[in-house]
Amino acid sequence: MRLIYALLLIHTIFLNSLISKETSDKDEEIELEREFEVGIRGGIGYRGDDRLSNALENYKTYSGTGIYGSTSLSPFHISKNLEAYARTRWSTNSKAGFLVGSGNFSKFHMTEINTYPEYTRLNFNLGTDYLFLTYHQEWHFKKFLVEGGIALGVNNTELSPSGYTISRFGSKELSGFMTASGLSYRLELGIKKRIFESVFFETGFTATMHTAPYFNGSFNDSLGSYYIKSDGSLELLSNSQFKDSIAYTTIASRKLDMVYSVFQLYVGVSKRFSF
Repeated sequence: MRLIYALLLIHTIFLNSLISKETSDKDEEIELEREFEVGIRGGIGYRGDDRLSNALENYKTYSGTGIYGSTSLSPFHISKNLEAYARTRWSTNSKAGFLVGSGNFSKFHMTEINTYPEYTRLNFNLGTDYLFLTYHQEWHFKKFLVEGGIALGVNNTELSPSGYTISRFGSKELSGFMTASGLSYRLELGIKKRIFESVFFETGFTATMHTAPYFNGSFNDSLGSYYIKSDGSLELLSNSQFKDSIAYTTIASRKLDMVYSVFQLYVGVSKRFSF
């Protein structure tokens, strides 16, 4: 009889431990599901030479035979970024959410001199707005935590040329507004340290790639785009000029595309909410 009582006691204790563990797990899941995080951060980025800058360096007003020219492009490597994000916790060490941001490069310029003779100077503004879906994994340490993340998103990039051309026939103002849209990819690694009960200071590093198949927009009040010729030269043509170039030349053309990567250092703050 004592053995039966002992077995019943052990069985009861085991069931109670299972029930309490299940209850605590459910409570933890509920708490995790209700944790929400928002943050804002700013940073400075670096872009290396790529196909976009190489194409702009080959700009030519005329790409026909008998006219020779030289083009120079000022560097545009440094960008400034501002970002905001929101995340919710999936499990103890993982979070998912979205991030919106904007990055802008300092104004840069291009000059061309040819034997027409003609002198052209164009100033460019280049900026990218982007939206990411993000996933992050956390590693907790005694005084700080480390976050690693991946992201996939979309971008809208604006390229605005403005300037003038001086030739033997006088001067002419030039202006335009081009846009390109495509996919974006990101990797990031950061460190967070608690500064108040639910407020964190963060700093870290991101590597972002923005892509787009072509630029399109307007130039001198006409619809147009940048076109890369088979000889590697770049021309800024309206749609009507492009149609004429197809009719009167055999040189193949394609629109200027965009692939550029930015490596960014950032600092910011974030706040977590538990409901």
